Formats: sequence, structure tokens, C-alpha cells
Amino acid sequence: MRTLALYWPTLSRAAGDAGDDRAVRLRSARHALGRLSPLVAGSDNCGLIEIGIDGLQARSGSERDIAAIALRAVGVHLRERPSTAVSSSRLLAVLLACGGGDEVQVVPPGDEAEGLAGYPVDALALGATEYAAESMSDALERCALLGLRTVGALARTQAAALAARVGPIAGTLLTLARGFDVQAIAPAPLPRRLLARASFEMPLTSLEEFRFPLRRLLDELLVRVRRDGAAVGIARLHLARERSAPVRAVARLPVPSADRTQIERLLIAALERALLRGLGDDGVVSAQLRFDGVLPATGDQLTLLGARSPRVDRLAWSTAAIAVRFGADRVMQGDVVDGDDARSERRVTWRRTHPEVQE
Repeated sequence: MRTLALYWPTLSRAAGDAGDDRAVRLRSARHALGRLSPLVAGSDNCGLIEIGIDGLQARSGSERDIAAIALRAVGVHLRERPSTAVSSSRLLAVLLACGGGDEVQVVPPGDEAEGLAGYPVDALALGATEYAAESMSDALERCALLGLRTVGALARTQAAALAARVGPIAGTLLTLARGFDVQAIAPAPLPRRLLARASFEMPLTSLEEFRFPLRRLLDELLVRVRRDGAAVGIARLHLARERSAPVRAVARLPVPSADRTQIERLLIAALERALLRGLGDDGVVSAQLRFDGVLPATGDQLTLLGARSPRVDRLAWSTAAIAVRFGADRVMQGDVVDGDDARSERRVTWRRTHPEVQE
């Protein structure tokens, strides 16, 4: 996997930067890079962030172009330019980035072992963080006692001979020394639940008045959903009223979606069912919108053109999505009246598939 590493020396713990401020800035930078790739790794303890860039070339250009996009993304939060490096080995990308330099260092695929050869053998500890520090330091100390003081010397050692001296960890050390990864960057988990709230100085007494604050709540949450390339499975609405019991409405989406219009229509329909007589004089004083079941989106194309089960309700949802987006008169359903009639206007009649969708 091609990895882009970014390193800020002044944000490392050893540099004495304020802990809380450093953590906030690095978290913001990781958040910004998450819009470029779902594979983002880093911690608040050092000024290092790694992102997986496989597959981004078709959309963003060369690896140097991807690095430039990443630098612009983090520049909003961290004014200092980091040192960057790209390699198929996470370890080599980290070592090159930590080594400094103003230009983006790109290691061509296949040159990882040569690039690692000159580093001291202790550098391998950066590439196998799943091992306890004590066991890793003990294995690397044994390698030094055997005269294997550089990564290149270790890479030329036979696996059986090394395992006899340092134990089972020998396989991991040799894999790293020869330019291969032992730990892939895991996808950042999507937020399973998102929440937004709004309070109203003047109570809302009709659903029409409530549409505008509902759209603001939807926009606030959908920005975060789309940023992570996700979609919504369930939307829950909780309305607090002046005197009566609160009102709850649930919209379960047949297909995960991030379309505001579709979710809004489903929530309004659920509210109309919950409030058969409307809000009346007992107005709404606050609203809480929650997204549950935030899932990875299947793509940017219309749901009708994407993968779906043959269930009728999902087909209806797909055609309704097109009707909402392009107009109810664009989705028609034909009924065969007389298959033997030579005149087409009498053979088939056409009607709107979703007359409930208004312009």
C-alpha cells in the first residue's frame, strides 16, 4: 500500500509543545485528511500522520499532486509546512518524513529495501508497534550483538538463523527490513451516531414553520456524513413542546442516503402521522435530530443505477429518489390495456409513478 507520511517536528512531544493545543491541532489535521482518504493513522503524542493513498491517483493525479492536496488540507489547521514522503513501506515513509526536507520525497515501488538499508536497526521498532516495547528492544539489542547494526545487514540474514537467536519476532523484523509492511492502515471508523439540537425563542405552531429549522439541522449533520463518504440509515426526531408530552418521529430509510430532500420528506411524513391534529397552540420549543446507523455510502450515482436487492420497496425508493430530484413527470409507469391494438396510444397508458412527489 502506498503511504503518505507527514511530520511536524514542532508538534512532537519532545519539542515541548502544549499538550492540549497539540492534540487539538493534530486532530483537526487528521479530520481534514479524512476527506482525502479513509485510511488515516496518527496519534496526539507526536506530530506524525500517515494516510493510505492507493487508488487516489485516478481522481487526484500523481502522488506529488496528492501530497500537494494533503498539504493544502492541513495548512488550514497547521500553518507550518510538514516534511512529507511517499513509499510502499510505511516504515520508510515515516523515516524519510522524520528526516526532514522541504520537497516531497517519493520512493518508487520496488526501491523500499534499498532506501531502508542505511538506517540503524533500531529504526525497525517504528514499524511494529503491535509488539511490546520490551520484547522489541530486546530483539533489536540481540541483533546489534550479532553485528547486525543496519537494516540492510539484517535484511540479508537468513530467516532460520535469525529466528534461532531472536525468537518468533524474527519474521516481523525481516519483513520490515525488506521493505514490506506488517501493519496496514486501518480505515477510520465512521461515527455510528450524530446529534444536532436547536431551541426556539418563539414556539413553532405549524409544520411549515418547522421546515426551515429542520433543514438547518439536516444540513449540519449531513455535512459531516458526506465528508466521511457515508450515508444515513435511520433519522430520529424529538420535539419538546410547551405543555404536552414530547413528539417523536422516526424515518427508516430503505436504502442508506445522504440526500437532504429525501430525509426531510420522510421525517415530515412521520411527524404528520404522529401529529394527526397538527401542533395547534402547543408549540415546539426545541428539537433534537439524531442520525443512527451511519453507514458507508455505495457511491455517488443514483440509487437506481447502483446495486440493490430485487425487493419492490427498494425499487420504489430508487424511482422516488429520481422523481424528487428531477421532477415527478420524469418517472412514468406504463400499463398495457390492449396488447393486440395496433395503435400505441390505445395499447399502453402512461401515468406518473409517484404523483405524491410535487415540484
